[in-house]
Amino acid sequence: MRVGKKVLDAAPLMLAERFMLTTALALAAVNLAAIVWRAIPVVWFEYVAASLFTGAILALGLFYRYAGRGDHLANTLIATASFLLFTIAASAFTYQLLPIWRAPIDPWLMSIDRMLGFHWPDLLAFAADRPWLAETTRYAYMSSFVQFTLLVLVLGFSNRTHELHVFMLATVTTTLMTIAVWGLFPSFGTTTVYAIDADVEARLRPIVGSSYGLELLRRAAEGPVRISAQDSLGLVAAPSYHTVMALLAIYAARTIPYLRVGALALNLMILPGILIHGGHHLVDIFAGAIVTVIGILTAQAMLRSARTLHPAAVSTAP
Repeated sequence: MRVGKKVLDAAPLMLAERFMLTTALALAAVNLAAIVWRAIPVVWFEYVAASLFTGAILALGLFYRYAGRGDHLANTLIATASFLLFTIAASAFTYQLLPIWRAPIDPWLMSIDRMLGFHWPDLLAFAADRPWLAETTRYAYMSSFVQFTLLVLVLGFSNRTHELHVFMLATVTTTLMTIAVWGLFPSFGTTTVYAIDADVEARLRPIVGSSYGLELLRRAAEGPVRISAQDSLGLVAAPSYHTVMALLAIYAARTIPYLRVGALALNLMILPGILIHGGHHLVDIFAGAIVTVIGILTAQAMLRSARTLHPAAVSTAP
């Protein structure tokens, strides 16, 4: 009887976990319906394999939670599975918004950059003349997803559950806001409105270069040829989600003494990398920063409200 009561009293999923997983499943359902309706080819093996792997991690996390031991391990496993499933579903969902319903707003974003005194080709030429800057920002820019994985593991295993759940809720809310803004006002970045000097591009080797921009425009006009986890492109220009990820990483790492200085330095290097290697307008970064602030405040408010109404459904505040 005691074991049964313990299982019944235990919250199988806490607010942040439930919110992220529910949102992921809702996006997956929309993806499936759109794929069937539009008859888009899908590399199913990739998504099925990823889903089975994620499900195994989630099941293991729930086992540890129900067993009543290893709370930090249970929290980490469930958070990891939630992030994986949400990332897969959200990435695939952006392709359901193609082809776009209106002309991209990139010319308007470019005009705002011009008013701010920013000219993207000049920045590329500047970076191409400084290989150390080009390479440093390249690897910083590529580190975002690795950082997210590391932060989930560190926050989980160090029992910083409150901060982990703020991180999870903020990730979901910022992603949904970014997709919503982009869906209403699509934009694809600077490589779709500027011609990059061939010599500059050869020396700089930007991650998002001329060919990338051409493929973005093709998908914007024609839609995806197929949906594949291996073949996904970063479609969204404004708001810049790399900016969101960098700022969320700084925020999440602030409570970890041995990570916060390194996280701050690395993510500050990501910001110029977003312009140099990500093919973004300057205004995209400002839009990403606004989305991040709203996302963090929303996440904190959700946890405060849930703690008042349903204390068992949230982590204990530090």
